[in-house]
Formats: sequence, C-alpha cells, structure tokens
Amino acid sequence: MIAGAHVLLYSKDPETDRAFFKTVLEFPSIDLGAGWLLFSLPPAELAVHPGDGDLCKCMRSIQCSEPCST
Repeated sequence: MIAGAHVLLYSKDPETDRAFFKTVLEFPSIDLGAGWLLFSLPPAELAVHPGDGDLCKCMRSIQCSEPCST
C-alpha cells in the first residue's frame, strides 16, 4: 500500500518558488537549514491515462520547451 509520495521540483529560481509555496499557498514547512524548506502537502490524486506515446520523449520535449509529438 502506498501511504504517500515525495515530490521534487527543479527550479531556476528556488528561493522565489519556496517563498510562493510558503506565503501565497501557505503550505506548512520546516526549515532544514540554509534556506531549504520542506513543505507538507495536502492530500493528492493520481490518474493513469491510456496512451501510446513515448513518455520519455515527451518529458524531454517539455524540458526543452518543444511540443510533444507522439
């Protein structure tokens, strides 16, 4: 049984993004030191949709800001 998930976000401006989660979304957090905040997340949902595309290719295209063609 899965009881939770750990999510990592990569950012070109992590300080601003951390401030957004803390002040705008008001997610509770603990300070791990040196500005690293660990946020508590609300319950979440996950859906698995059918598809015949290449997910790895799509993820690479998202990282490169290119359209994903399957």
